[in-house]
Amino acid sequence: MFETRTLNPIEQRTIKYLPEQITRDDLRPTEQINEGRMRSLAKQIEHNGLWTKPILIEASSMAIMDGHHRFHASKLLGLKRLPCLVLSYDDPNLSVVSWAGGAPFDPARILEAANSGVLLGFKTTKHSFCGDANFLHLPLETLK
Repeated sequence: MFETRTLNPIEQRTIKYLPEQITRDDLRPTEQINEGRMRSLAKQIEHNGLWTKPILIEASSMAIMDGHHRFHASKLLGLKRLPCLVLSYDDPNLSVVSWAGGAPFDPARILEAANSGVLLGFKTTKHSFCGDANFLHLPLETLK
């Protein structure tokens, strides 16, 4: 029989998370973006020639939690696969709040946006992840 317990803060931060390359078209946006910010980010990524930060996605729905601008920038760059951390809203290293006031935000609303295609407004949610994820230095050519 397995015993379940709550991890203490030190244990939570020592869980290793490994990015997975996910086909871009499988990901489901949940929030609107700022077009100018996205284009600027695409130029920056292209100039560096590297992908350095994984997109956070929800495991069961493929909903984008964090990384909408990077997701859309990847389209401009012609990338087909994206490095993602596949998480669940019950992960002890993940929290989500509203950008407006910092109140807790119901993940069900985010999943509904992913499923319906009716996106939440720009910067509606703020996902914070405190797990141990490796930094990336992936050449863009490997993601095409």
